[in-house]
Amino acid sequence: MSQNTKQKTLLKLPKRIVTRRDIIETIREVEALRENIIARSIEGSTVAALKPTERLRVFVEENEGLELNESGIDAIISELRYLVDHAPVLRFVFAGEPESDFMQELIEWVRGKLDQSAIILYSVQPQIAGGFLLTTDRQRYDHSWRTILHNSPLALGEKLRAGSTKVTA
Repeated sequence: MSQNTKQKTLLKLPKRIVTRRDIIETIREVEALRENIIARSIEGSTVAALKPTERLRVFVEENEGLELNESGIDAIISELRYLVDHAPVLRFVFAGEPESDFMQELIEWVRGKLDQSAIILYSVQPQIAGGFLLTTDRQRYDHSWRTILHNSPLALGEKLRAGSTKVTA
């Protein structure tokens, strides 16, 4: 296999794991689980079982059938590390802080329709006035009101006079 071959991950990222930082924290939690399993196998029952975090619990539930033994955990860590560097990243810019319900719906839609391992980042830039900007590794999509009004300055007035609430260029 060549070095440029694209690896496809079978892991599903739950809605709670959205950013690279979330994936890295999940890796740390899985590594802690592996260390706990190793310690318990060496020292017997004197080591207390690790209580999984909510993120780890949801991750395991989302990925039914994961082998939570030493070799299975090593494979999980390897796939998560791959995702940190290779998962598709969608960068959104909104005019205002998006509501958490909207972000959850956006994450569900992106993971359901585009890629189950997509990473979603967002920032807020009030100067775009409304709408959004979306940047991927290869494309930039500008659906901001700023651009619509710049390209067609009379569009807003025409739509308001016509009684329409939808403004398009």
